[in-house]
Amino acid sequence: MSPVVRPIQTALICILLASTGSASGSIQILGPDQLPSHLQGLWKISLCGTSFHTWIRYQNTETGEVHTISRYNRGRGGMTSSTGKQIWPSAPVTGVIWDIDLKYEPGISQGKYILRSCYVRNPRIYRGIHQGRGHLCLYLNCTSHARNAWNYYTGEQYCLFPVSAPWILKRAVERRNRRQCRSGCCSH
Repeated sequence: MSPVVRPIQTALICILLASTGSASGSIQILGPDQLPSHLQGLWKISLCGTSFHTWIRYQNTETGEVHTISRYNRGRGGMTSSTGKQIWPSAPVTGVIWDIDLKYEPGISQGKYILRSCYVRNPRIYRGIHQGRGHLCLYLNCTSHARNAWNYYTGEQYCLFPVSAPWILKRAVERRNRRQCRSGCCSH
């Protein structure tokens, strides 16, 4: 089931689609068997989250090119307008999905969603458990994938309950950010 978005959100997503040229096919939402193995160049990798979803975002520091990755159930993650028209596609398969979270870019440009960032040269794309295939609501979900990918890129660990929810990871990252800022080493 796709969430319904308000007119202002629809306008922002239309601007995103126009600016990325998706009408000409440049945005391709890919499943786990189609993921690139790595990205060339220096990339800012960000752990992103809301209270209901988490994902990893890659941004090339030279070109500005952006990609995202997260774990979804088939048919989830799409968006429809208030009139019922689909304005963002749903996950085509179950597993790790490439670029479906570009729909959050209007919020990213407003300073929302990025929890922590690091820089990696020529990063390998983290697929996770089962080579990116599958989704289980309890432990193999967007939260576990984002947490494990962040650990892969940075070595930072977030110990979460066996049943992990996005808001739990978001809260854990925010607590770590506050502790680091109090100690004078603010790097988020």
